[in-house]
Amino acid sequence: MEATLEQITPVKTDVTALPFEKEFFDAVVSTDSYNYWGRDAEVVTIYEMESNEEVWADWLIQENEIAVNDRKTMGAGGGRYLNFIAFVLKKIIEPDAAVNEKSS
Repeated sequence: MEATLEQITPVKTDVTALPFEKEFFDAVVSTDSYNYWGRDAEVVTIYEMESNEEVWADWLIQENEIAVNDRKTMGAGGGRYLNFIAFVLKKIIEPDAAVNEKSS
C-alpha cells in the first residue's frame, strides 16, 4: 500500500503536544523520537526493519543539508552502526481517562 502526498501530513513538533484531533492517525512514522514512545504505552514488539538498505539509499539521494552530511557519514562506514528499528506500541488508557473519554 502506498500513500499519496495528500494523505501524508508531515509535522515537526514536540511529540507530547501534537496538534491533531483524537483518532486522527491511522499510522505514525517518526524519526529520532524513540525516547518519547515508552511513556504511557505497552511495548507490543520491537524489531529490526528489513528495509534498512532501501531506506538509506532513498534518503541519501535527497538534496538537503542533512542528507548531504549523512552521505559523508555513510561513506566513512557509519552505516555499520545505523539501523531502522520498529517499535509497535499500544496506548495505555488509565481507568479515569477511559471514563472521561466515554463521557466526552
